[in-house]
Amino acid sequence: MRIAGATWGHPLSSAVLLENGRVTRAAAEERFSGRKRDSSFPRRALDFAREGGVDLYAVAGEGRIEGVGRENQRNYPLLDSMAAAAFFSSPFQTAGVLVVDYKFTAIFKAEGTRLDLVERWDFPNSLGLFCAAVTQYLGYTPGEGDYKVMGLAGYGRPDRLGELGKLLEISSEGYQLNLEFFSPGEDRLFSEKILSLLGDPPRGPVERPVPRFADLAHSAQRLFEEALLKLASRAVEASSSRNLVLAGSQALNGAANYRLVKDLGVQLYIQPEAGGGGASLGAAYLAWMEKGGRRPAPLLNPFLGRDYSRQVGDFLRKNGIRAREMEEEDLAEEVVDALLEGKVVGWFRGRFEWGPRALGARSILADPRREEMKDVVNLKIKRREPFRPFAPTVLEERAEEFFEIPEGGAYPLRFMQMVVPVKSNLIPAATHVDGTARPQILSRDFHPDFYRVVERFGFASGVPVLLNTSFNLKGKPIVASPQQALSTFLETEMEVLVLENFLVRKGRGRFPAPRKGNGRAD
Repeated sequence: MRIAGATWGHPLSSAVLLENGRVTRAAAEERFSGRKRDSSFPRRALDFAREGGVDLYAVAGEGRIEGVGRENQRNYPLLDSMAAAAFFSSPFQTAGVLVVDYKFTAIFKAEGTRLDLVERWDFPNSLGLFCAAVTQYLGYTPGEGDYKVMGLAGYGRPDRLGELGKLLEISSEGYQLNLEFFSPGEDRLFSEKILSLLGDPPRGPVERPVPRFADLAHSAQRLFEEALLKLASRAVEASSSRNLVLAGSQALNGAANYRLVKDLGVQLYIQPEAGGGGASLGAAYLAWMEKGGRRPAPLLNPFLGRDYSRQVGDFLRKNGIRAREMEEEDLAEEVVDALLEGKVVGWFRGRFEWGPRALGARSILADPRREEMKDVVNLKIKRREPFRPFAPTVLEERAEEFFEIPEGGAYPLRFMQMVVPVKSNLIPAATHVDGTARPQILSRDFHPDFYRVVERFGFASGVPVLLNTSFNLKGKPIVASPQQALSTFLETEMEVLVLENFLVRKGRGRFPAPRKGNGRAD
């Protein structure tokens, strides 16, 4: 049974293919269209998913797919789909499920093939509204700017907890928003009353860590963590299990996830596309269960996007790009030599990742030992706020030399979903100002090509860690195609680009604008 799942009209449209209970294709529409957080009908993503053939369509939400008869399409509620994506992709047979999103907050009890709702808090009394309003107050776009608030928080102190506690009241029953401070459904999510409490917001997005706004971000983060801990405790109690899975737009808050594992002692799993975009996967799972399928296989491999490896050689030749085709060992050595020289490398190999994290297929790489690399990559490559931190990728065998690894965090650390304390002073470019980082712990079988590069860098430098950030520019999705990768390479000060087995260096050959320069990955 081949089931295509789809979701659109929410913050992120996507499509997946489920074959006999196993995910074989998955992609967000933004990766093909080149439009960040594309919520339109996922035409290209769905075309990619159904290349493998489809017997049934499953949609998260109320939409209908043109040309598909009602007998061949099933619709499932968005909340149920997000919870299903979280649990059925996990390796757990029983778990508490916690969904924290803009539209709702909910707790489920899950066991085997059952998913039972325990309690829910609907919009506007959603924890996601609190996060979105604070993000917007600081001048960022909700959804897209959440990570900026987390980065800014590291520069602040929890000095504004008393004020923010009037917006979000935490109790033994969970939490309650004081809606006098919010304008749900309006373009501006916070009311005039919040201005008398917090003062005027910045005139534009916060570009540097001004203490007043950094303290606000830190306090909001701390308050969110306390609310999440309370909800997670209720999920653990309801499920009678120490296994916990998260879904929703706030499931990728790495600092909060660390506290869940450290303070509650849970085993945590979060599927790579945890937000609304992951609902397509949950809808496919629910259709599979409805058809009497067994419990799906765990999703531990995020490399589910399109494979462009056969197209790269022709693409480079057609665009007049001089490149060297190399054996894998030689390619790894060349990349490591460039990194040791202080060069920034664009890394493009294999099927692209499902979710917003660069995990070894579409990355920008740099030497984490060079403190200046943080500013180089932020300002000259990514073109984003200079306070934004970068993630390190570390070999699994040596991770504990560099980071405090909490028991129960293996799965989030596999997918770069948890912030932990840094133990070493050898990686300043990948260490945040508060002494933490959001590492990817890399095993050899997870992505052998990427592992080879990190391993060789470790042999050469003594530090088996690379600065690893997503291959994109500010305001753009992570690249999917060779065309997108080359365009990004040419627009920035990256010196080296790896496209599958081809290596491109600036200054060697001509660099015309690639053809069909529309940012798409058709």
